[in-house]
This record gives sequence, structure tokens and C-alpha cells, in this order.
Amino acid sequence: MEFGRVGACAGADLAAQAVALTMFVLAGNTLLRPLVNAINRSPLDEKSSEVDYDVKVTADAPAMADVRDLLVEKLEAANYPVGDVEVVDRANGAAEIVARLTRTAVDPKELDVVVAHGAAGRRPPCDLGSQHPD
Repeated sequence: MEFGRVGACAGADLAAQAVALTMFVLAGNTLLRPLVNAINRSPLDEKSSEVDYDVKVTADAPAMADVRDLLVEKLEAANYPVGDVEVVDRANGAAEIVARLTRTAVDPKELDVVVAHGAAGRRPPCDLGSQHPD
């Protein structure tokens, strides 16, 4: 947008104003770069931010329904509401169940405990794991 204004100044025979505006734009971009880099490097506080989390479960296809119900039950009991559950067929008769948590602040350590507790108390054969989506 600034370049449009620079072009307008140059086109209107306002060369000095065009050069000055160009210098302001370049100086602003150059001086703000360290601030942007500092913000991008700051650690993400996962407890206070709202990000999407996926909890993935790999189970045998015959046990898929039981595992899906167990997963949703464990997550909702820990006050992590499930927004969507998707089932992906895998090789060797396995199925991957992906539960996407609704946008809510998550304590990653607490979520890991819930997932570990679900894997330890599982009824059907399954492998529970949580991941932060890319």
C-alpha cells in the first residue's frame, strides 16, 4: 500500500516527497524487524492460549467403536470437550481415531495424564497419543 503512495507521489512530480516516503517505509520495516523477531521467539504459554489439539488413537478395527467411545468419555470427563471425531483406516486391520478438541485452553501435562490414564485403563487393544497439530 505504501508503494502505491510512493508511486503516486512520483507520478505527480513530487520526487522529494516520494523519496522521503520511501525512506520512512524502509526505516519502519528495518526498525520493526527486531521487535517482530523477539515476538516470534517468545515461548508459547499453552495454558493460556487457545490452539487446536488432536488426540490420536490406533486400535484394531473390530474394537474401533469401543475405543472411540472410551476416548470421548475420558476426554470429556477431564473437561476437554471433543469437537470432531474422525476414523482413518490403516494397514493390517487397524484404524486410527482422531479426536479434535474444541478450541479451549489446554494444560499439556494434564492432557498427557488423561491420555496415559486412558491407555492404562483401556478395555480394547489400543495405543493412545496426543499431538499438537502442525
